[in-house]
Amino acid sequence: MSSSENEQKARFTGTQVPLQDLPSIVGPNVFENLLTVCRDHNASDVIFRSGSTVRARVNGTLQAVTKVEIDKESIERFIQESESLATVTNIGAGHPRSLAYVVSGERRRDRYRLQATSVNEGMADDGIRLVARPISSRPPRLDDLNLPPDLVEALTTNRNKGIILVTGETGSGKSTVLGAALDQKARNEALHITTVEDPIEFNLFYLNDETQSSVSQSGLNTHVRSFPDAIKGLMRDNPDVIMVGELRDQDTIRLAAEASRTGHLVYSTLHVNAAAAVIDRICVSFPDSERMAIAASIIDALRTVLNQELVPKLCSCATPYDRLDSIINDSGVDLDGIRQPAGCDACNHTGYSGRQPLMEYVVLRDDGRDALLRELMNGGMAGVTHLLSSLVKKHGLTKLESAKQAVETGKIAPDVFKSVLVETQAMDIIAGGANGQRND
Repeated sequence: MSSSENEQKARFTGTQVPLQDLPSIVGPNVFENLLTVCRDHNASDVIFRSGSTVRARVNGTLQAVTKVEIDKESIERFIQESESLATVTNIGAGHPRSLAYVVSGERRRDRYRLQATSVNEGMADDGIRLVARPISSRPPRLDDLNLPPDLVEALTTNRNKGIILVTGETGSGKSTVLGAALDQKARNEALHITTVEDPIEFNLFYLNDETQSSVSQSGLNTHVRSFPDAIKGLMRDNPDVIMVGELRDQDTIRLAAEASRTGHLVYSTLHVNAAAAVIDRICVSFPDSERMAIAASIIDALRTVLNQELVPKLCSCATPYDRLDSIINDSGVDLDGIRQPAGCDACNHTGYSGRQPLMEYVVLRDDGRDALLRELMNGGMAGVTHLLSSLVKKHGLTKLESAKQAVETGKIAPDVFKSVLVETQAMDIIAGGANGQRND
């Protein structure tokens, strides 16, 4: 094998060189090659931005992948070949687009979710950004996610009606949890399960062969025009379970609440950073005159809220924690199991390998919903958020407790736990002040 062939192999196998040492990659399959090498490095996102070098997020940290900038024409050509010229035109006209993409190779078939958006490019106003996120063909089994037993029960045993929300930032594993929950639901009972997604994340068709359930999926802009149109149609199909990719607009929220009241169990996601903030986050998009009614409707339907964040996970090379930190020492954690990042060949000397979920959740019963409705009538939205925060502590798990468990078992670094602790203390002070003003 020639030296140039050796160099090409080193570029694309993703096993011989760190990402930041990769040379510029050129050729007709540049995007697929980059996606493959980044996936082999366990990258969670690959960012192609016109006029900039390609970057990838590995263990939660962005790093450069190429030494040369990628141009707008190359990104547009890739989108056109993957989708259509009309898609490129729509993106340029200010309409972001989510796409599904598959890289097929010898003995592998890798799936990606692509998000294309028109952006500013330096002095020009017509750049483009394409973010690719690897997704698995199948969701993991729910048992593999190591969720608390009461949360697993809440995600999978409620059949009659209600809304189950999985929340968090982009890339926090919301779709993974939902996919695993639907997989388990289909195995536990014979159900009619339907989804509408943007785009379809996990292909759940295999459940039709492996279970007694009937599962069908629709993709936005591929099978249906909008979430509201899809939900209207789905309700006429009499499904037991409806999964809506995201509660992103007023009509989708209204219809999801209506579906949950008419005998359907609705799963969905929301971009919010705390379980206690979901009601306020949903209602903020509505006019003031409608917020109380929408809040009451959502509270009446809400069954479970899970909020999740992914943080860097310590590599197995981590060493015992040997620093003195008064904040951590006074936090009540068991210091015996705490580890700190070290670095080895396996983790490319970063000290981290993969990501660890930190979660908070609340399981709402009838008495909890009744209390929230009373608080809504008496104290408004601020009172609802404060009470929901208390219910998280009483009928669920706080993010601080989740971080405490993770740091005590050597899964996350002390600094990550410390940041969660400080954030929680600050939020408690703010919430206490707001509640005091309300009581005055």
